[in-house]
Formats: sequence, C-alpha cells, structure tokens
Amino acid sequence: MHAGHLMTREKAVDRVLFVNLRGLHSDPGEPPADPAAVLDGFLRLPHDLAARIALYRDRLVRVRALVVLDNAASGEQVRPLLPGGGRADRR
Repeated sequence: MHAGHLMTREKAVDRVLFVNLRGLHSDPGEPPADPAAVLDGFLRLPHDLAARIALYRDRLVRVRALVVLDNAASGEQVRPLLPGGGRADRR
C-alpha cells in the first residue's frame, strides 16, 4: 500500500483500480470476491470471463496502472485480474 501511495503521489501511474477480494473475511455471508464480479465492476461490459479478461488487459496495456488486489484467497482468484503485458502475454 505504501508503494502504491508513493507511485500515485509521484504520478507514476495513470489509473488506480482497488478491490478488497475478501479472501480472509470473517463473515460467511460475504465469501471471497469472484474474479468475474470484480471485472464486471472494473469494466461493466461482457458477461463471459474470458472476454472480460481480454478487454480488461487490452484497456490497461497502454496505460501505467497500479492494480491493488487486496486480501486474496488464492492464485485462481487473482490470475484473471492481473493486467498482463509481460513477455509471456505478447504472442
């Protein structure tokens, strides 16, 4: 969080997306956030998870973005929310 604040203050990012993934939430009525629901909140467009991931990554590839994925329960919850753009994603 501290690094994120510094990056924002120094204008090192163009956009900040923050979500509490509720991975360690004590209320059973609020289960860990579903990656599809998180992307719906970020994008408000396609219903299909694969299409949401592609659109999300496409939108972020041209900007410097800080994405804070707090309180994750698992890697499966986080992976679809990673912006990508690294060498492995450039095919």
